[in-house]
Amino acid sequence: MASLNTDMLAELKDIMEDDFAILVDTFVSDTDKRIDVFESSMDMADADALRKAAHGLKGSSSNIGAERLSKLSADLEVAAKEMAFHIAIDLIEDVKQEYHLVRAALLELK
Repeated sequence: MASLNTDMLAELKDIMEDDFAILVDTFVSDTDKRIDVFESSMDMADADALRKAAHGLKGSSSNIGAERLSKLSADLEVAAKEMAFHIAIDLIEDVKQEYHLVRAALLELK
């Protein structure tokens, strides 16, 4: 099960009403693109692109209450900053697994 701050999500859903679905769709679309960047960055050993994508996912995950995804993204950001690609490759897999759980949970809520 995804690590989601359910109180935060309930508050967001209450405040945003119908726009909550747009928020979820935007988060999913942006995250799909960031994961593509993770993979292409690894292929090109582009630590800066990887770091920037991880940083973006860290923030957007935090904003939507996906706490574990945000933490994993922060760890990936650090690995990219240190050019620790051997660590980043495992973190990307962890991010992808957690994202699939988060995505399913969010789509259920919208």
